[in-house]
Amino acid sequence: MIKPTIKRLEEVAKLLKITNQGSGGWEPFVLYDHQKELLDKLRENDRTIVLKARQLGISTVCLLYIWTLAIMNENIHVGVVADNFANSQGLLGKIKEFSKQLGIETRTDNTKQLVLSNGSTFTAITVNSGVGKDNTAGRSKTFHVLLLSESAFYHNSYAVFASLTSATIPNAVILLESTATAQRTAFRSIWDNSEYYKHFISCEDHENYQEDPGEIKDEEWKTLQEEYGFTSRSHASFWWKKLNNEFGGNVNHLLREYPVIPAHSWTSASGRFITKNPSIIQPIRSVSRSVIWSEPKWGGHFVMGVDPAAGVGRDNSSIVVWDLVLRKPAATYSNNTDKFPDIVEEIKLLQKMYATHAIYCETNGIGAGLLPLLHREGLPAVEWKTTESTKYSGLLLVKNMVECDDLCLDSSFSNQVQELVYELSPGGTKETFNHPGDTLMALSFCLLNESAWEFVKTQEPPRPPVPAGHWDMERSLKIGEKQRRRQGY
Repeated sequence: MIKPTIKRLEEVAKLLKITNQGSGGWEPFVLYDHQKELLDKLRENDRTIVLKARQLGISTVCLLYIWTLAIMNENIHVGVVADNFANSQGLLGKIKEFSKQLGIETRTDNTKQLVLSNGSTFTAITVNSGVGKDNTAGRSKTFHVLLLSESAFYHNSYAVFASLTSATIPNAVILLESTATAQRTAFRSIWDNSEYYKHFISCEDHENYQEDPGEIKDEEWKTLQEEYGFTSRSHASFWWKKLNNEFGGNVNHLLREYPVIPAHSWTSASGRFITKNPSIIQPIRSVSRSVIWSEPKWGGHFVMGVDPAAGVGRDNSSIVVWDLVLRKPAATYSNNTDKFPDIVEEIKLLQKMYATHAIYCETNGIGAGLLPLLHREGLPAVEWKTTESTKYSGLLLVKNMVECDDLCLDSSFSNQVQELVYELSPGGTKETFNHPGDTLMALSFCLLNESAWEFVKTQEPPRPPVPAGHWDMERSLKIGEKQRRRQGY
């Protein structure tokens, strides 16, 4: 693929007009130094991931690059990807505007596609329309170039990236750009672990993000250097003014928008992990110490998650029975004083009601003592060891269930959701949850293991036992059938 020189890119930019960030006016596209540096790196690397501060004009300069590629190379297919329809249309609209300003003829021009006169094609792709489903973004297409804008905000991001990248030619140009988000999406994984060229753009890189250095006192300047890594006093002055005026002293929020070093970008993790407050609903009834949300029926498939505690009045022992078909909790239990014998009896009761396929019991700590007790009772208990990775992955599934699928329970569950905070250490080296709610953890064990039981949904479920003293019609029918066969009927 023929690539433009920096000189050629600057020449093309000078022929265009864009909306100026500062004045809002329609002005010539003059490249900033940080934009020129990025363009140079894009030319050198076919796989690039860009982590950036807000309002640096990165999306626009990335569009300039891929648009120039499309002009210089015939019949290439470019995918322009965004999180929602409005943003994908905005990106495609800029490409159309560039083409119009230079008088480039087009063969096709609609909301989904722009085909230039040389056969090169731009396709707008919206990825968040497939939340909760297997994403099919990019299917039946072959891309030579992909631009994934604000890609840290894609739902079901791993499926999206797998779908899109599998639709590219082997030596395709793939460009990811985004500000950071709290979720450990595919964007974060690629930044941390891939061989993509990693390009960070700090708030200190933009010449417009400067104020009079005399606006901050010497002791404030010293603090900004030592705690946040500033090297430019004028940029620090801009940042300090933003902090005290527009951001009301919220450092984490400001660092998310205007990071100085890469670690600051991930402080967006600080704050509520689940942003939606679940609705509070009333249960059907209570049985023993458990709350019933849907009645057990012969025809359902269930699994159970157990997060045990010591029963000394601090952490709760929590149980969640999860309906694999309806994808909602069927029963829950939470108690901070019950000991293991009480918990075993509660699990036996719920198992008798719901005939769960498996009971996932956390065994990292005190739960190691509960597991053999469950096995002794003949219960289908499975050892579940939690790591930081599985904890995050599981709670992320809970987050998606609450925010996207409107999962709701009682006030205790709602409080746990609202209090769950994801924090970054001051040095930007370690992330952790403040105190993940016990019911959330028990639910996460079920969600992490859902896929293992996908095959059972169409099969006959295990039959719950008939309560003592009640007539077992199913058993009587089977006995009658055997007797008829024995007698030759």
